[in-house]
Amino acid sequence: MKIVHISDLHHGDHTGSSELINLIIDKFKNETLKPVVVCTGDLVDSSINKIEMKEVKEILKRLVDENFKLLICPGNHDLKFEGVAGNPRKNIHVFNKYFKDLIPKNINFK
Repeated sequence: MKIVHISDLHHGDHTGSSELINLIIDKFKNETLKPVVVCTGDLVDSSINKIEMKEVKEILKRLVDENFKLLICPGNHDLKFEGVAGNPRKNIHVFNKYFKDLIPKNINFK
């Protein structure tokens, strides 16, 4: 099994999220078994920016549409305002609202 690890996209503060995902898709386009893409947090720069959350979801959805498995771990910027203010336990529902349907269900990776 191949694993591609990405992190700290900070979509909204930085550009390049879409280009990175395009590179991953292009790199593995001819492989039947696509790698698992693991994104370890900070998808957005601030979780209160709903536009950024929707945009990065659509960018990551392209991986799922191209038959990649996607695992996402929220980072502090995904759960707090600009990474520092807010209650992560309270804000996990916002993260789940946007990203839970991209994560595989009932699958064990072997």
